[in-house]
Amino acid sequence: MTHIIDDNLKETVSFGKVLKEVRKMMEMNQTEFGQVVDANQNTVSMWELGITSPPFETAEYILKMLGFELMIRKRE
Repeated sequence: MTHIIDDNLKETVSFGKVLKEVRKMMEMNQTEFGQVVDANQNTVSMWELGITSPPFETAEYILKMLGFELMIRKRE
């Protein structure tokens, strides 16, 4: 599962949860968002539910598209 860590909150948030919230803020449904990132509606749904995660390159593209920077951290 892919997670986003907010250092200010010291909280781990799932990539899927962030993706869903941002997609809704963009006023896009899953099909429309999928067209932007070259994925079908079912795939976007599975990412949002945390059943699967997008390939690394797709996750990186989505984050960059939303103005985020991908940072990788070793688990402690």
